[in-house]
Amino acid sequence: KSYIPADLLGLPGLGNFLPVERSRLVGPRVRLVLDQLDHVLYPRSGYYLFAENETSLQGGGSGYSESHVKGLWATSIGSHSFNFGVEAGGDFGMSENAQPAGFYLGGFQRLSAYPPDQFAGNYVLFARAAYLHPLKSFDSPPFRDLFLGLSAEAGNVWIKENQFGHGPYRQSYSAFLGVTSSFGPLYIGLAGAPSVFSVYFQLGRPF
Repeated sequence: KSYIPADLLGLPGLGNFLPVERSRLVGPRVRLVLDQLDHVLYPRSGYYLFAENETSLQGGGSGYSESHVKGLWATSIGSHSFNFGVEAGGDFGMSENAQPAGFYLGGFQRLSAYPPDQFAGNYVLFARAAYLHPLKSFDSPPFRDLFLGLSAEAGNVWIKENQFGHGPYRQSYSAFLGVTSSFGPLYIGLAGAPSVFSVYFQLGRPF
């Protein structure tokens, strides 16, 4: 156990020092990334796959295996584009109190109607279907292409391993305008879920 000065945390009045638990885990990490999308922001064809597994070799009940997989497949018919994304992950064999939850949902295109990272857990399942249609191309920077998008999203997170995969699943639906630019993609839209409605602005890639 080590200690960190409380004033460095901006927490005066709690004494000179606060205890901090530290631990070190050793184990291999394997990652696979395949990116065959024709466009990173506005894909009309191709696929993307990310898979990672990290295994702790630590003894004494501290061992675990964290697996995380997500993928995106895109196709188009004329000017109409469709993409489908899935994600699954979990900290298997780990106590739910061993470390902070490592998977999050909420925010644009990850249950858009909810605030970013509102839902946290040790296990996640998520799926999304999106439709994109170009509206206008700009001849000069910084803006390039304007498009309309619709999405339907469903998923959830869980704390305990024996709850993983059990419903109910949260749902969200959105309509948005997106524009590619020299400083990244911009999105503005409306999103709704049962008893929830939000307006959002997003700068950056959502998946």
